[in-house]
Amino acid sequence: MFDVGALPDASAGLALNVHLRTARTRAGLVGSAWHAQQPIFDEKRGAGASFQMRTAGLFGCYVVPFGRFDVGACASVEARAVEAAGVGIRNPEVARAIWPAAGAGGLAEVRVTRWLGVVARVDLLAAIGAPNIALATANGNATLFEPGVFSLRSGVGVEIVLP
Repeated sequence: MFDVGALPDASAGLALNVHLRTARTRAGLVGSAWHAQQPIFDEKRGAGASFQMRTAGLFGCYVVPFGRFDVGACASVEARAVEAAGVGIRNPEVARAIWPAAGAGGLAEVRVTRWLGVVARVDLLAAIGAPNIALATANGNATLFEPGVFSLRSGVGVEIVLP
């Protein structure tokens, strides 16, 4: 997976989903873990933060079959859990925040065999009530990251179909 907008920098991650499928629908659960980021916000002192994101959510898709290909539209909701820890500062602390996001996107599948397929998906997600993440300094709070309202997520994966 690849996400732009949910963390300070573009991020790669791994996702696993389990879903039920019919000829025209997909519905299931998805979880993901994203590569940790460690942006520096004060080059002079080397101060920054380490960000780690995990998500858990639900999705549903309606697809139209075209031979071995299926193409469709999806809707999803997820909970994002982000942990931020100070780096390069005197008294580093860890802050955790959880907020929801909802989105819509597209899905394309190609069946390689009866039980194996390749799936591609793109989603535009809107964060709901995402908090700003700040670092307390001697001169007050310094905002480290303001999550974007929208994030763009894409991914390619392998689908194993169980009978």
